[in-house]
Amino acid sequence: MNTILASSIERYDFSIQNCLGEGELGTVYKGYDVAHNQPVALKILKQQYGANEQIQRLFAQGMANARHLNHPNIVRIFEISGEDRKNCYIAMEYCRLGNVERLVRNRRRLTLPTALKVAMQICDVLMICHQAGVLHGNLKASNVLLRDYETPVLTDFRIFPEGLPDTLVQDISLAPYKSPECWQKNRPDASADLYSLGVLFYYLFTGTVPFSGRRLEDFERMHRFTAPIPPSRWRASVVKTLDDVVLHLLEKDPTKRIQSAQRVRIALKNIFEQFYDGIDNTRERYPVIYVQGAKKVIPVTQFPFRIGKGKSDDSLQRNHLVVGKDDPYVSSVHAVVQRFEGGFFFIDISKNGSWINGKKVHKQMMELLKENTILMGYQTRIVLKISGEAPIEPGSFINNHAVGIGIALLIGLMVLLKVVVL
Repeated sequence: MNTILASSIERYDFSIQNCLGEGELGTVYKGYDVAHNQPVALKILKQQYGANEQIQRLFAQGMANARHLNHPNIVRIFEISGEDRKNCYIAMEYCRLGNVERLVRNRRRLTLPTALKVAMQICDVLMICHQAGVLHGNLKASNVLLRDYETPVLTDFRIFPEGLPDTLVQDISLAPYKSPECWQKNRPDASADLYSLGVLFYYLFTGTVPFSGRRLEDFERMHRFTAPIPPSRWRASVVKTLDDVVLHLLEKDPTKRIQSAQRVRIALKNIFEQFYDGIDNTRERYPVIYVQGAKKVIPVTQFPFRIGKGKSDDSLQRNHLVVGKDDPYVSSVHAVVQRFEGGFFFIDISKNGSWINGKKVHKQMMELLKENTILMGYQTRIVLKISGEAPIEPGSFINNHAVGIGIALLIGLMVLLKVVVL
C-alpha cells in the first residue's frame, strides 16, 4: 500500500485496512469510517491520473449521478472527495460478499432461482437509471456487489467520453461486455447497456461469458460477427424461453434487442414464476426425504441416489429410494438424483420416461424443485422435498457404471486379440 496515499485519506476520518481489488481508474480498499463507526469501501483514484482533471471528473461523475437516484440496489455513497484534493476517492458501503464475478468463480455458478432474483433486481436499477437519463456504461459482473446472496447493488457507473487515453477506452476487462456498436466507436446509449446486461445474464446463468479471448481484436470480431451459443448448451436446466431473452439482448443490431429493462424484467418474472419458483436453496444438514407414498419419512444421506423398485439383493439399496415394489409401471431403476454445486439434478434413466410438473424429462438433467410432484411411469406420483444438502460422493452412479463397462470392454478386446494371435 502507498503510505503517503493512506495517510492522506486517514486525515479525512477514514483508515485503510486491506486491498479489495483494482480497476482501470482506481484501487478499492476495505476501510473504516472512524466518525460513523462503520466499515466502508474506499475507491481511490490511481496516482498516475491525479493531475488529469478530465479523468478526475470521470472518476466521480458517474457515481455522483447515480447517488441522486437513491435506489436500494445502487451502492450507497457516503462521500465523494472534491476535485481540488490531492487524492480523489469515493467512500461507499462495504459489501462483505464482494462482487458477482468473485462469487460465481468461487462457487462455480449460482442456482438458477438465485441468479434470476439477482437479474430481476439489476433490471430494476437499469429501469430507474434509463428513465432518469443515466446510463451505467460499465456493466459487468465485477461491478455488481452483493449485500447478501440475493441482493445485488450496482457500482462504478461511468461513461467514457471522447479524448480519453486509449489504455482506458480499450481496457481488456471491458471487452467481454462491450456491445458491437461500441466496438465501432459509437457513443454508448441505453441499448448498449442492455447488450452488456445480456452478457451479465449469460454469466449469471452459466458461469461463463459468451465470448472470450486474449486480444481486443478477438473480442471485437466475436461481438460483431459471431453468434453466441445458447446458455442452455452450458446448463441443461436453462429453459428455452430464458435462452430467448438472453439471446435477444445479445443481438448484433441494436434495433433488434429488447428495447427496455422493464420488458426484460417482465419476461424474467414470467419465466421465474413458470419454471423456477419454489426451488429450495436452504443449506441444512439433512438432505432429501421421501414424504409421500411411504409409511415413514426416509432420509437419503448419500449422493447420487436412485429412484426405482428396489430389490433385496440390491448392493446400492442403502442409497436407493423405493417407490413401490408392486408397481408395474415403474422400472427397476427409474431415475438418479445427484448433487451439484448449490443444488440437485434429476436425471431420467428410465425406459418409459419421467414427468416433472406435467413435463416429460427426456433423459436430461433438471434442477429438482421444492415439493415437486414427479410422475414415475404412468400412474405413481411421489413428492421429493429438498431440505438441505449432503456431501458430494467421489464419482457418480452413472460414471462408476460407465467406467465398469469400459473396463469390461477393454478386457474383452484383449482376450479377443489374444485368441486371434493364437
